[in-house]
Amino acid sequence: MAQPEGYVIDDDLVAPELSVRGIAVHSVPWQQVGREDWSHVDGVVVRSTWDYYNDPDAFLEVLASVPTRMMNPLDTLRWNIDKRYLLDLRDSGVPIVPTRLVSDGRRPGPLDYPSVVKPRVSANSEGACVLRSPKDHARLPEGPSLVQPFVAEILGEGELSLFFFDREFSHAIRKTPATGDFRVQEEHGGLIQPFTPPAEALETARRALQAVDGPLLYARVDLVPFQGRHVVMELELIEPSMYLRMHPEAPARFAAAITAWLRP
Repeated sequence: MAQPEGYVIDDDLVAPELSVRGIAVHSVPWQQVGREDWSHVDGVVVRSTWDYYNDPDAFLEVLASVPTRMMNPLDTLRWNIDKRYLLDLRDSGVPIVPTRLVSDGRRPGPLDYPSVVKPRVSANSEGACVLRSPKDHARLPEGPSLVQPFVAEILGEGELSLFFFDREFSHAIRKTPATGDFRVQEEHGGLIQPFTPPAEALETARRALQAVDGPLLYARVDLVPFQGRHVVMELELIEPSMYLRMHPEAPARFAAAITAWLRP
């Protein structure tokens, strides 16, 4: 991302761990990929590209133009960029927040209040809105969107994020929203804490990963409590914040996974 101001980014914690393993790191904003010399690059790890949703087609074209190994694979990134992937997870037997797709968020069809409407391509909860009555429809996002029930449990219990490197569980956090908000990201005032997930939540996260074909260098599974169990809110395979600073061993684990991919 060319302009990361206002975001909390801790990807730099991995660079020293890669250096001791003999791997050099060079960061490139995705908008500047075309200016790079790739002749000495062995692999690309997509990280904090949190503005890609402004032009997702251009973003995917840039990734496709990179003449070296993409980690995660490009086909996986293409699949994950549109939140309709949630229906694929559901069809594979993974419990998700009930999700309905609509071609235009401004025409969401019949709703139960409160509901949440989100753009199908977005990041950091941009464009998401809670509808508590028909009066709120003026704030609906345009374009392809999804409709979900408002999960009130988030307000008290928060959202869990479980992190995996090379499909192996690494660490987890709990995110709770600020008073008066439903968004859990720290950019929106959310509280972030290290967390040990219950076995049931960890099993659900693993089921989500099992539904994805092919290798995965990294993954983040966001879970919320819903009707007595944890279900998938999102599966992040493109540019999830890894909250590496929250767990001292996480940067080394990520570096070890990257090294194993580059030197099988």
